[in-house]
Amino acid sequence: MPPIQIQLLLFIAQILLLYLITQATLRRLFVYLSSLTKSKKLMYALISVIYFPGTLLHEVAHFTMAIILLLRVKEIQIFPKITEDNTLKLGHVLFEKKGAIRGVLVGIAPFFLGITFFLSLAYFKLFPNPSLLMNILFGYLIFTVSSTMFSSKKDLIDILYAIPLAIMIIGIVYIFDLTFVFE
Repeated sequence: MPPIQIQLLLFIAQILLLYLITQATLRRLFVYLSSLTKSKKLMYALISVIYFPGTLLHEVAHFTMAIILLLRVKEIQIFPKITEDNTLKLGHVLFEKKGAIRGVLVGIAPFFLGITFFLSLAYFKLFPNPSLLMNILFGYLIFTVSSTMFSSKKDLIDILYAIPLAIMIIGIVYIFDLTFVFE
């Protein structure tokens, strides 16, 4: 088994690749549905329906983390909305801000819930499945969850405060040559 540092680098590379693929897929889906429907409103409706399970999970992750961190949730929206600037907003959770670290934790919660979803599929050996119907269902869920598990720019507003903290932690691990064994 490779050392934990190599495993971590491989994991980060896979996550980055997944992010790039999901962004490219979303852009191409917008282009394809736009040319197919010739209607921005219909295209937005189709995108909303396709991504609804992932959107629901994404917003539930924000909501749950805000509640765990004792932040008052002011509003939760899980149904799509066309904004004033004519863009599609699939959902959002509005919560009170109390510190940058808690804001970051709420912002990145969908990523960790997405990872938990994938680990659960693997742990319980749900996918691949002997049933074709279940494979289609889980394939669709994998697509929507992986496409929506990444935080938006608005979710990551407070991340600028967390970057120095992450650099310090990585520096300490590197300087003191700390290793972590997970068995």
